[in-house]
Amino acid sequence: MENQRIQFGPISFPEQSHLLMIIRTATSLMGYISFYDQKSPTEVTLCKDFDESFEDDGFICDWKNEKEYTLLEFLHEENEERKLEKLRENS
Repeated sequence: MENQRIQFGPISFPEQSHLLMIIRTATSLMGYISFYDQKSPTEVTLCKDFDESFEDDGFICDWKNEKEYTLLEFLHEENEERKLEKLRENS
């Protein structure tokens, strides 16, 4: 079986959605918030001198369609939609 390259395309979030990413840096816990497709998110220090284990996480609020996702849920759904589109193109 031959190895195939995986191509990553840009992620398209729902129109006018709100995004929240929570990320651990070397010394702190940071929040990045974007409302209504804001291009530059607002950066908020949630905790300084943060030294506990933490898995980065994100949340998407698609208020127009009344749906909320974790980042992983959204990426999974987006991936499934891309697979379906690819199947339709190849049919």
